[in-house]
Amino acid sequence: MSPSRKEISQFYDFSVASSASPTGEKSFTLRNNFSNINSIKKMKKIYIPFILAIAGFFALSNSNGAGTVQGNDRTGSPVGNGSCQTCHNAGAFNPSAVIEILSGDNPVTEYEPGAQYTMRITTTTTGSPASYGFQAVALDGANATAGAWGSGTGYKTVSVSGRSYAEQDGPGTSNVYNITWTAPATGAGDVSFYAATSSTNGNGATSGDNGAVAPMVTLAEDAGSSVANQGIGKMELTVMPNPVGSSLTYKAIGRDNGNYHLQITDAFGKVVKVQTVNLITGENQNSIDVSDLAKGVYILQISGKDYYAAERMLKL
Repeated sequence: MSPSRKEISQFYDFSVASSASPTGEKSFTLRNNFSNINSIKKMKKIYIPFILAIAGFFALSNSNGAGTVQGNDRTGSPVGNGSCQTCHNAGAFNPSAVIEILSGDNPVTEYEPGAQYTMRITTTTTGSPASYGFQAVALDGANATAGAWGSGTGYKTVSVSGRSYAEQDGPGTSNVYNITWTAPATGAGDVSFYAATSSTNGNGATSGDNGAVAPMVTLAEDAGSSVANQGIGKMELTVMPNPVGSSLTYKAIGRDNGNYHLQITDAFGKVVKVQTVNLITGENQNSIDVSDLAKGVYILQISGKDYYAAERMLKL
């Protein structure tokens, strides 16, 4: 509701005093009249609710995802319009983000058509953000939606330009989001996952926040679990501590004496460390120097003697 002319006139005396300049031109003076204190109070009653309502709207908008508020893809995908960094870029949280696709607790590089998986998005920062957000999309080779998002805690689904996205449903207090995803039917081919995250200071605006784009993760289509199909047995594996610093210790329960292949892969599936280790039947415990690895999510894998084990770890 805008103030009426009558209400404005109570703020100002619209009588005009004119005077002639040496050139003959006239100048006009508008005299303020703030004698009516009751009018000032009335104008405050009109404007203050509007100011509070507008501030509340922007605070609420900032807590929701880009698909809901802007109708945009901010994941950094090929069909996107920038990323979360487009708006959230003036903070000091120095965030990085990674994507993992999990079957239970195990990372996968292939999907079984129709099977259900978890897309885990982890943001690592310096400092202590007040809240976190994200937006994610899964696309096939034609950049169409691949698979379907399931329901879960802390996120919702939204349609943008005919594609399905998952994004936060409000300010998140955890730096980890777990999103349920069901793989597409047979014949869909490779599926690529894109995500971007925001780390915010909670002031209701984008100032002082940061965004991060996670490296893309691609899953190949497979008829089923290659480990299960090959009849490979599982072996117990634990990483300590986790998250890890400059060194990690792993504990493996061996099923057969002999040499095994150990490797560490990054979030892209790139092998960053390889070793041959000798394991005995029963408990084995060894340490590995990882001081040369950048911070992020990695997978430690041990295989051999028809046995296999994998464990996710976070490098700080």
